[in-house]
Amino acid sequence: SKGSLKVGKLEPNTTYIGAYRYSENEMASIALNGGITDKTTDANNSIEQTGNQPKTIGAHPSLTDFWEGEIAEIIVLQGDISDEFYYEVQSMLGERYGLNDEIDSDDDGVIDDRDLDKTDPSKWVEIPLELRASPTSNYTPTSNLELWLEATSANAVLKDNNNLIRKWFDWSGKGNLAIQDNQANKPSYVASGDYSSILFSDSSTTVLDLVTPETLGVLN
Repeated sequence: SKGSLKVGKLEPNTTYIGAYRYSENEMASIALNGGITDKTTDANNSIEQTGNQPKTIGAHPSLTDFWEGEIAEIIVLQGDISDEFYYEVQSMLGERYGLNDEIDSDDDGVIDDRDLDKTDPSKWVEIPLELRASPTSNYTPTSNLELWLEATSANAVLKDNNNLIRKWFDWSGKGNLAIQDNQANKPSYVASGDYSSILFSDSSTTVLDLVTPETLGVLN
């Protein structure tokens, strides 16, 4: 149907914040933990409901497909919703459910806990002069920047309790991510004065998988 979108894969025993936006004759989009998983401009049906039409939670209205899982909160907003307001709501829910290290409220490719401004998609980290779009554009990278992984800032990595790297975040704004879920293959974080690094070893086959928003699907 018009505005029908795919949400992607949901991992078991995982908390998600989902958001669906529909603007008649413009665009429909769906997001999980802030990152848009699907969108379409084929949104020319009215979704306004009148009278006593039934509303169903936990199943398709035809009662053919059923949801298996828990739902903690539902918010419905009507009318014109600005992007800024939308980002604020996402951020609020991320804080409420302890997902600041998972959610990217403004969909700028950087999760909230590591974002300089989690409700402004044009500002996530101060860009060094050499990588800026212009000398005065403190927060705008050059359009040529596709990937920027730097370990100097502890904010750029997510470590486990053994100082091993789970995620290395991309500061380019393109939403890439270097990840490793296998404990045996995680490289370690090395803090050394003003410059930190990530230690790889061929003897222990340490490796990070570099994934793009398209291959990652859902930031998890």
